[in-house]
Amino acid sequence: MAGLSLLGQAHAIQRQGGAHDCVASPLAEKDQGVARNIIDHVLAIHAALRQQADLRPGRPVDELLTSLVERCVQIHDTAVVQEVLADPGLRAALPSLQSMCARAECCLEAHWADAIAQGTDADDVYRLLRSFPYYDNYERLARLELCALCSLGPMPTRVAFIGSGPLPLTSLCLLEALRGGGGGGVGAERRDDVGVLNIDRDEPAIAASRRLAAKLGHRARGTDFVCAEAGSDAVDLAPFDVVYLAALVGASQAEKERLLIDVVRTMREGALAVVRTSWGLRTCLYSQFDVTTKAVLRWLDVCLVLHPYGDIVNSVIVARVKPSPDKPRPVEA
Repeated sequence: MAGLSLLGQAHAIQRQGGAHDCVASPLAEKDQGVARNIIDHVLAIHAALRQQADLRPGRPVDELLTSLVERCVQIHDTAVVQEVLADPGLRAALPSLQSMCARAECCLEAHWADAIAQGTDADDVYRLLRSFPYYDNYERLARLELCALCSLGPMPTRVAFIGSGPLPLTSLCLLEALRGGGGGGVGAERRDDVGVLNIDRDEPAIAASRRLAAKLGHRARGTDFVCAEAGSDAVDLAPFDVVYLAALVGASQAEKERLLIDVVRTMREGALAVVRTSWGLRTCLYSQFDVTTKAVLRWLDVCLVLHPYGDIVNSVIVARVKPSPDKPRPVEA
């Protein structure tokens, strides 16, 4: 493969994997070509990622994932997207591709959390934090979510974030916006009574994020950290106005549904759950979550679902906790 570009090598690897399944399509010939091009591109990247020794940040992994993200955030006709996602080869590869994307994201955050914490003082650490390649995306996503929350009631003062990882960017962006440190609009009035609890099951991730928060000084005041499983009895979520479930919490519909219900059981009635998910081609990066199943709707009233069309990858579901269906109803006299 000497002389080929990295993406060219990826396509060569994919072609070695065998012929595509032929499935009749109702799409126009031009749209079929668009869909086939997307399928081939995603499968080629999947094949190339599987050839990597690890998924830590570096030229091959960075270039492959950047190409994948750029392709998946493009907007196409609904019929084209359906054609892509119905492809048998792509459907078979999706769990593996999503798993590799998740591992790569964890590696990226751990790498940057360590690098940022090397700053000489709080201001230097903050400068390094803002140099994270996707900082702007996290900041805009947090503001989008706060606007959604604002449409449903008072702005929250106590937030819990489950699946915060080693680099708690969302928590820090939420704090800045809620305190009024991010300019006008959401959180424009200065507030000092806000706090975010970061929850993750991985002890090294919690240790890294706690170390980073300490180095940030006053900018991270109000953050706290605990190592615990989602929905475990180790954390009392009843005092929190809003509880987030990160996109990487739960790798499948069944797992995420189970974890979400475990979490909601410990929340108070009327509190809001924010679930990050995906839509369209972005489901190649993160699994899509259906919040309208009977099991979920026993516990939650779905308030809104937001699907960004720009370079923000995650969709957002906001739902309000219902009275517990497990509680016995009072007997009428």
